[in-house]
Amino acid sequence: MAHDVTEKVASQYEQWVYPLPEDDLSPQGDTRTVNGSDPGVFHYAYWPQSGEPPQSPRILVAGCGSVAAARYAYNHPEAQITGIDLSSSSLAHEAYLKDKHRLDNLSLHQCPIQDIGSLGQSFDLIDVTGVLHHIAEPHIALRALRDSLDINGVISIMLYGFYGRTGVYMFQEMFKRLGFQQDQRSVDLVKQMLAAVDPGHIVKRYARDASDLSYDSGIVDTFLHQHDKGYTVADCLELVAQAGLVFQGWKENFFYYPEGQITRHPDIKAAIQGQDDANIWPIMELFLGQASQHRFQACRADRDPSTYRLDFNSEAFWDYIPVRRIDQASPVEGTGQLAIQRAPFPRFVLGKTFADLFNQIDGQKSIRDCLAAAGLPHPPAQQKALAHEFFRSFWRVGYLWLRLPSKG
Repeated sequence: MAHDVTEKVASQYEQWVYPLPEDDLSPQGDTRTVNGSDPGVFHYAYWPQSGEPPQSPRILVAGCGSVAAARYAYNHPEAQITGIDLSSSSLAHEAYLKDKHRLDNLSLHQCPIQDIGSLGQSFDLIDVTGVLHHIAEPHIALRALRDSLDINGVISIMLYGFYGRTGVYMFQEMFKRLGFQQDQRSVDLVKQMLAAVDPGHIVKRYARDASDLSYDSGIVDTFLHQHDKGYTVADCLELVAQAGLVFQGWKENFFYYPEGQITRHPDIKAAIQGQDDANIWPIMELFLGQASQHRFQACRADRDPSTYRLDFNSEAFWDYIPVRRIDQASPVEGTGQLAIQRAPFPRFVLGKTFADLFNQIDGQKSIRDCLAAAGLPHPPAQQKALAHEFFRSFWRVGYLWLRLPSKG
């Protein structure tokens, strides 16, 4: 069965190249400028002890499609990029971009993820975005990636979310019953049915936010795919464990904790906060009800936990180094308050106490030092409680990174 699924998926992407091929990777081009797992953006999450990726990182893009590996190579000339994919059509466009932009740091290979060991390479970062949910035995593929991961490396994963794609799965089932195929006639009928369906249908909400429904291969990838499985939070954690990996964290904590989503109902928020993380995450998934993707990172089980694990209940918490992760910070005139935001997430207005703590964050001082420098007019025990609440809460809403102190 696994081989049959692989063959069908490969055949689909030969005919319907996905994503839509891009002609220009430069800032003047009409493309996205970074990948969704880019170490230039997420290095504090991947390697919180150093806060930086390894020098000359070795990056594997597993299931690179028509552009992802080339984009990595263009944005990170210091890195060695390897792209693999089932589709020769997709790889041909990657090769075109490699030649056009003279990407000598990019190598391309046609092979399934399960065969990555045949390359005989080890990687610091593996990006497997939008791929594992199209594989019959994803735990085997993920295990193969684990075996090619450096001991301090990170695997960045994106899986389809089950609940947020409910409308998609309803339409997939309908199209199967209608006998739709991966042909132009079926694609045209899908478009007509999307236009004809009631505006209140759940699929409409998904379609409004899905940019890849504007072209035919995106329609096929969404509604006429050969193999497509949606994942809950629990499914994600189970897959990581099956592959012999350790879950390291979510790309955007905002969606998985109550601090950002439940701000006006303190009793509800307190009830959820009283749970452990493994229960908070699925609770918030159900509360939000719109997660069409889950983005997270995992690492090898034998990686030293002290290099990546955060413990908010330990004494070590006070030695963590907060780093701002915001776009805007502006004083609210005459109040001592501070308004902060990271688009597209909500604007938060910090009261004077939290504003004083936030103003001490410079990427160098520890939480302990930020608290001391803020000079809060509270008893010591209350100061510590306020600081703990502040730094944990704004890490949970995604407005702070927390860097671990270096050893030695």
